[in-house]
Amino acid sequence: QIGGMLGVDLQHSESFPPKSTSLPVPTKLATHGGSPSASALPDISASPPKADEKWKPLYKKSLLGTWKKYSVALEKDQLIYYDTKGKKKVHTVRDCTVKHAEGLTNRPFSFGLFLVDKATLLFSADSEKERSDWISSLSRFSRNDLGKMHILGLLEGISDCVVVSDEGGVIIGFNKAASAMFGYPMGEVIGKNVSILMPAPYADLHGRFMKKHLETGDAGKIGIPRRLTGKRKDGSVFPLEISLGKIQTFDGLRFIASMRALYNTDTEMAHHLIETAQTKLSASLDAFRAQMDSEFSHIRKKVAELEQQNSELAHANDGLHKKIEYHMLYREAAERILRDKQKAELREDLARHSALAISTTPKKPASATSSGQTPDINAPPIVLDREADEVATAESWVHELLHRTSLVLDPEALRTLWTWLPPVTQGLVPTLVYSTSVHGRSLKTFYARCGGAPNMIIMRTVGTNRVLGAYLSQGWERSTHYYGNGQCFLFTFLPHLKKYTWAHPRPTYFMMGEDNCLIIGGGRQGYALWIDDMIERGTSEESDTFDNDPLVPGAKGSFQIAVLEVFAFL
Repeated sequence: QIGGMLGVDLQHSESFPPKSTSLPVPTKLATHGGSPSASALPDISASPPKADEKWKPLYKKSLLGTWKKYSVALEKDQLIYYDTKGKKKVHTVRDCTVKHAEGLTNRPFSFGLFLVDKATLLFSADSEKERSDWISSLSRFSRNDLGKMHILGLLEGISDCVVVSDEGGVIIGFNKAASAMFGYPMGEVIGKNVSILMPAPYADLHGRFMKKHLETGDAGKIGIPRRLTGKRKDGSVFPLEISLGKIQTFDGLRFIASMRALYNTDTEMAHHLIETAQTKLSASLDAFRAQMDSEFSHIRKKVAELEQQNSELAHANDGLHKKIEYHMLYREAAERILRDKQKAELREDLARHSALAISTTPKKPASATSSGQTPDINAPPIVLDREADEVATAESWVHELLHRTSLVLDPEALRTLWTWLPPVTQGLVPTLVYSTSVHGRSLKTFYARCGGAPNMIIMRTVGTNRVLGAYLSQGWERSTHYYGNGQCFLFTFLPHLKKYTWAHPRPTYFMMGEDNCLIIGGGRQGYALWIDDMIERGTSEESDTFDNDPLVPGAKGSFQIAVLEVFAFL
């Protein structure tokens, strides 16, 4: 329609105005062109005007940055107002640009009148409507070229929605049909980018298309009707059909978009939105399924690899368990053979010492017995060399213990410790059944290996390197009450050798094994020895059972366990 009225093919025009030298000038705009006559201006030279509907209140910012209220009138292309001293000011607004000035002022509803001489007038209205009306009125004189004035005059006579923009996408024309379709007053969109009329992603696509067209000259979709989606001021979207053309003016390229809504009722629009949403949803579901298939294929492949690795680890674990079991059986057999060998050697030593003792004992004269004479009652008795036998047993016991333990112990102190043992225990072989350096630190393992037989605990502390321990008359077991008998005793090796025994009528709190600790020697005063469930820490206090001093002096007798070993007497 615009091309027909201008006599220009908007789809293929590269220059404007056309070669013909005459242009039809709309009568509606002709009254605003040129210089105003003196008779057309109101007589307001003497004093500020009285109340009149043509005079509107407006705030103007002074050079000092203050805001003053003025009565302002727009006559043709001249803006007239009085300053604070009552002096009349007149500005010709042809060739001006009018834009929102929110970023330049601190007042609401502000706008700027940017003149061709680089001067800027900043104004502020009392409402959004007043600002829009002012911008709409002033923008008629923006950029003084006949082609643009002609086109803007023609826009109001077109029934379809028409939007005119420059090369940068800035809106310079917006007719009433466009205001009705998008909900924007003309003054609110003039000077803004056309992207405000489009939802994402069309706004980005339009910007890229314009940039490509200006760089390469590719016409693309220009002149071809297309179906797109518009966005109203309230944010709602609707389908529309758009035809885009371009013309060349004195100020450069101008793009003219003619649009019409495809649906006139909310019901039709709702059906369109539903169909569009279903189409997008179907496409999104297809893409999601394809992505999930790819992801699950990758996951299934990883699961198969993990299952294969798990199978290989299980096979290797079975082989490792078999090797461990074999080595444990081999070790037990070796220990049994060594123990039997040591017992045999011990028996040989005992027999040898016994034979030596018998050979050195005086014998009765043979004549006294063979002749039937009465033995001499004054003769010395026949005795075995028990002292030599005990020495042999102690040496074997000390040798066995030193061979088994990882602690550095004084053999002389061990011989003394052997004399403290109950007689029934002195002849038994000490067997290492538990060691923190071999079996780890766990009460569960401790109870499993230290039950049944009398035993002796020996431990070395961290830092102070004290060696201490206890003899227990029976094996360890979990219990909520004390057990054991008066044969139990405490001892210290380092820094000095000392023994603490039980005596009647002291309490009989000898030993107790709980789920979270070991206790040796209880009473009201405290525990003679207390060991935690990880066999890492312990305490030693005075106890009623053994009437002992703390085995480890210091802050509450607490200490850290470096090594703990248990020897059972089997």
